[in-house]
Amino acid sequence: MENSAKLIQINSNFDFWLVGIGDDYTEHADAKKALSQINTEAPRILFMHDPAALFQIKEKYFLTLAGHLHGGQVYIPGIGAIVTPGNAPKSWANGWTEFELGSLYVSKGIGTSILPVRFNATPEFVILNLQN
Repeated sequence: MENSAKLIQINSNFDFWLVGIGDDYTEHADAKKALSQINTEAPRILFMHDPAALFQIKEKYFLTLAGHLHGGQVYIPGIGAIVTPGNAPKSWANGWTEFELGSLYVSKGIGTSILPVRFNATPEFVILNLQN
């Protein structure tokens, strides 16, 4: 789902928009295009590879799920992530961040980028349970 949105209907009482936004790092993110497809007030769950695409979001959303940063790959206690690729702040390297427009969760994932090294950035596979 690159730069598109789909209304997901769970039952007659609950639906939400699943919004896929392209990779900011490779300049494929077009949040305006994706959000322009939304035509109801149902909650929005945004999926994006690189959380830096969140800088394009100017409308309220329920939750954004992202990855790309691998927890920084090298994480020093008391300092944080040493390097994060792209334009997202290092403070977004993993976990929850709350914003006025909505919440962001960045998974550390299971892989690496550039160098096959991880230090204090334990791999994770995330399962979230969302309840209405």
